[in-house]
Amino acid sequence: MAEVERLSPLNDSLMIKKVANMFNLDPDDVYNKSGDWLLVWLYADKQEREYQDRYQEANRILNEKQ
Repeated sequence: MAEVERLSPLNDSLMIKKVANMFNLDPDDVYNKSGDWLLVWLYADKQEREYQDRYQEANRILNEKQ
């Protein structure tokens, strides 16, 4: 219903925008960097966020009042 597939043509631009925002960089500077550099930082960010989500959920379950 959200028509997420409409964002597919913009995936590369959205990745550049996200990394630029993460490091307060000009998107043009990020664009001129290596694609590997971009993907490594996005992967690291994704892994860190997923770890935090799992940790928070485990912590919530362990500390839940029964």
